[in-house]
Amino acid sequence: MWATIGSGPSEFQRPPSAICLAVSNLFWCSVKPSRFISSCGASRPLSRCPRRGPGGARPKALLEIDAEPWVIKFSDGDRADAPLIEHATLTLARGAFIRTATSIAVRLTDGHAIAVKRFDRSSGQRRHCLSAAVALRAAAEPFGYPELAQLLRRKGVAQGERYVKDMQELFRRMVFNILMDNTDDYEKNHALIVSADQQYELSAAYDVLPTGQALGFQQMRIGHQGADSTLENALSMSNLFVLKPDGVVTDVRRVARVMHGWKAHLRACGVSVTDIEYCRADRSALSARAARRVRVKNRAL
Repeated sequence: MWATIGSGPSEFQRPPSAICLAVSNLFWCSVKPSRFISSCGASRPLSRCPRRGPGGARPKALLEIDAEPWVIKFSDGDRADAPLIEHATLTLARGAFIRTATSIAVRLTDGHAIAVKRFDRSSGQRRHCLSAAVALRAAAEPFGYPELAQLLRRKGVAQGERYVKDMQELFRRMVFNILMDNTDDYEKNHALIVSADQQYELSAAYDVLPTGQALGFQQMRIGHQGADSTLENALSMSNLFVLKPDGVVTDVRRVARVMHGWKAHLRACGVSVTDIEYCRADRSALSARAARRVRVKNRAL
C-alpha cells in the first residue's frame, strides 16, 4: 500500500523500500514490466518500460497499484531533481487552497521519480476529461485564464455553484504560477472533467513546478497585458473570476503567504539547497510585496 501525501511537509512519506527498488529497476530497464508490476503489488501493467508520453516530455510509465491507476514520471537528465521539486510544489500549492493531484516522491539510486495518482479514473471507471486547449478551441476562445474562467461560468457545474468555486480557484492557481515561476502553464496543463450532462469541473492541478528561468511571461493570457507575469496583470481582469475586491485581496494574500515560505517547504520535502537555488527566481521578494501592493492596485478594479 502506498501512503497518500498530506498537505504539508510533515506528512511527507516515502513508499515502502521494495517499491522504491522496483521503480529504480524499471527506470534502468533491468527488469521486465511484469516483474515490476508484481513487486509493486499491482494488478496489471498498463504500459511498457518508461517512455515519453502520454503527453509531456519526461519518460513515464502507467501502472495500477492496489487497483488504482498511477503515472510514474522520471527525470530526463535535468540539472535539478525535477520530480522531487514537482512533488514539493504540488504539496505547497495545497496551502493556498489549490487542489492538486495526489503525488508521492520515490527515491531512486540517483534522484527521484514522482508517482501521481490519475484523476481521470474513479472506481475503475474512466472520467471524461478535456484539456483547456481542446475546450477553449471548441469555444473559439483564445488560450487564457480569463477565457477559461468564463468558459467555466457558462458550462461549469451549476449544482451548489461549483463553477464559482472553480473560477476562484483558477485565479489562485494563476497567481501561484506567477509567484512560483511556473511558466510551463500552457493550455494542455489544465484539464476539465466533463460530467454526464456535459458540465465542466476544474480538475486537480498537475505538472506544477518552478522553471527557474524567470521568463517574465506565462504560456496563457493573464490579463490586459497579455501573458506578462505580474500581479498587476493578474488583477487587471480579476472581475472575470467572479471575485469581489475583498475576495481578490484575500486570495492574493493567501497565495503570497504560502509563497513566502516556499524555500523552507521545499527543503522540508528533501529538496537540496543547490536545487532550491537553481529554481529560485526572486519569488520571495515578489510574494512579500504582493500582500502589501494588492490592496492599492485593487482600487483600480
